[in-house]
Amino acid sequence: MKTTRERNGVIMIVTRHISLDNDCIQKMEPYVEKHKGNFSAAIREIIDRAGKNSELENISTIDNTLFKWMLNEIDGLLVPDNVLDDLIGPMLINSMGKLEEYLKNKFSELEWDVDLSLKYDNDTSASEVLIEVKGSPQKIRFVARMLAQYLVKNSPEHAPLEITSVF
Repeated sequence: MKTTRERNGVIMIVTRHISLDNDCIQKMEPYVEKHKGNFSAAIREIIDRAGKNSELENISTIDNTLFKWMLNEIDGLLVPDNVLDDLIGPMLINSMGKLEEYLKNKFSELEWDVDLSLKYDNDTSASEVLIEVKGSPQKIRFVARMLAQYLVKNSPEHAPLEITSVF
């Protein structure tokens, strides 16, 4: 690979060589084919996918003991609004079904071992919502509290939701 740089008024050509073994080439082949032989586009897609996967790995590989400790430390506390909005985008409230699907996928990606079910009277304008959460007691409390907080915070002004019971 050659790149041209200018330094102190002098044009420099920098050459870099990359060596790939057959195993790497075989793994890259589907990407190169997908991009019709455009090796640069294939490399960009591979790098982009690796970046997204490493972000998920960094989140999901938190030590289980540390995660339990964190859940104990925040037990009973509300999630700050900005964190809540990052975890669950406020636009999802438009459909309870989409919210449930999003949360199931999120918990699956994070490997939280949490099973969630929402029962509601109306998909787009719920006035009653039953949240069922299965998992470890710490995760159940956190997920139920976070979701209840989200639903109350994002319920419409003309029909606000309120928490009536938790058990």
